Amino acid sequence: MERIVLAIAVAALLLSVLLVFAYAALLRIVREMQAASSVMTPAAVSEPLRQFSGPGNTLVLVVAEHCPACVSRIADLERLVATQPAPVPVVLLSQAEMSDTPAIREVRQLVDPALVGQLRVSVTPTAILFDQQGQEFSRSIIGSEAALASALYGPSEPAARANA
Repeated sequence: MERIVLAIAVAALLLSVLLVFAYAALLRIVREMQAASSVMTPAAVSEPLRQFSGPGNTLVLVVAEHCPACVSRIADLERLVATQPAPVPVVLLSQAEMSDTPAIREVRQLVDPALVGQLRVSVTPTAILFDQQGQEFSRSIIGSEAALASALYGPSEPAARANA
């Protein structure tokens, strides 16, 4: 009986060691995937966005149809451009048609699920700023009206513009 218990204990120990090695191998694979994803090149403006972009920078606000924060940011965007015109062309990009989206002066609306995937947007609302050559140079998650004002008008006095 002692030999059976001893054999089970040795087998359990060997199985534990094997599981530790398997866990380490999986962790290494995950870290390699994270490193590979962090060196991805920034997105470039695709053809659907090019028709909306101007001679300078272009701000793309990516929103989702069932996102309460996106609905709030669209209302914030409407208030901000009503008080002060946007210094750059603004494109409101979504994967699907949004039923309650108001027509905002100076803001173009684009529905293109393939483009949202191409831009690798995983969290909405997200603001992506493209330069004159169509290369992405800034990306931020927009969690407040102040963050939207900062993305739209620049980092100077975003809270003052958001509260105006």
